[in-house]
Amino acid sequence: MAESLRKLLLSQIPEMKINGRTACDMSGKTGVNPLALFWAGSGIEFNVAATEMWVNLKSDCTLFEPWILIVINGAVISRMMLPPGSHRVCVFRTFAPNEFHNVQIIKDTQAMSEDQSHSLVVESVEVSQDGQFAPVPEKKLKIEFVGDSITSGEGLVGEKDEMKWISAWMSMNGNYTFLVAEKLKADIRLISQGGWGVYWSWCSNTDCAIPAYYEQVCGLAGGEKNVRLGAVQKNRFDLWQPDCIVVSLGTNDASGCLQASEIAGEGSYYRKEDLNHIADAVKEFLLILRKNNKNAFILWVYGIIGIDLKPTIEAGIADYIMMSGDKRVSLKMLPPMTSVTSGSRNHPGPDIHKQMADIIAGELKRILSLKD
Repeated sequence: MAESLRKLLLSQIPEMKINGRTACDMSGKTGVNPLALFWAGSGIEFNVAATEMWVNLKSDCTLFEPWILIVINGAVISRMMLPPGSHRVCVFRTFAPNEFHNVQIIKDTQAMSEDQSHSLVVESVEVSQDGQFAPVPEKKLKIEFVGDSITSGEGLVGEKDEMKWISAWMSMNGNYTFLVAEKLKADIRLISQGGWGVYWSWCSNTDCAIPAYYEQVCGLAGGEKNVRLGAVQKNRFDLWQPDCIVVSLGTNDASGCLQASEIAGEGSYYRKEDLNHIADAVKEFLLILRKNNKNAFILWVYGIIGIDLKPTIEAGIADYIMMSGDKRVSLKMLPPMTSVTSGSRNHPGPDIHKQMADIIAGELKRILSLKD
């Protein structure tokens, strides 16, 4: 069967579409070959007519394996773990040769800041000799999602009793970000890391804050290999400007407050100085977002797991508006997760992700005056 296939480097398929932040070559062009996929939800997309298609990938990890989704015509047909090594994966076989299908290969796992070996690289694809490609159009609406484990889809896979922190229990399948994209016919990008916040992590580590890495391609992906793959490059914001940025941060900041007061021997409570730091971090992050995304509306969402920081986030947004005069930012509260809507690891399951998507999509329709 291999004799009937032709191998193509990604650079040989100009019709291919790249989804998510990627590194640039020396000329500043995105889509270097081979292509490293860093963030959850990133990937490659084709409109292809062929009888058969394979993709060649290389993965690595020490603790947390990358997973991928294969999506054809909007439907997930496969989800698989890629242990360290080279992988030749069949995308489809025995398709009608003259029928075009939309095919997406999606990284289903977040960037793993705690595993410097974690990486996923797309090296090439193979198609049957009759294979042909057509351009994948850019969608009219672009949305960037910035968040934590909720945005990374932690809890969307596995039984409720699964509590071990592993990549198996994270997914984009049924993720609110992808559901919003489907509802609004939008191209999306994700910047998300479980356990991280706007000021500090769930365990009060100020090194684990999303804003410090936002302007890089994926700077929190550590290790020399990820540096070589372009993770610490400055992101080319000029090449992809969102119409809206949805920020879902604050849950881990609240946990960090309680951890910090306990470590200090003061009991578990919210200290005023910590809340002030978080409000300042919200304001400073909004300044960073606006600097790099001149025209995007910024929608901050919060409330899925706890609402304690609502006044703090509101204060940070109010300070930003007062300082900048920029009123294209707002806070939208979301319904709390319940024992019924939770998934694995006490994180949101499919039902609450659907609720989130309905609310966020409706809010963006209103804000951006989108028509059905």
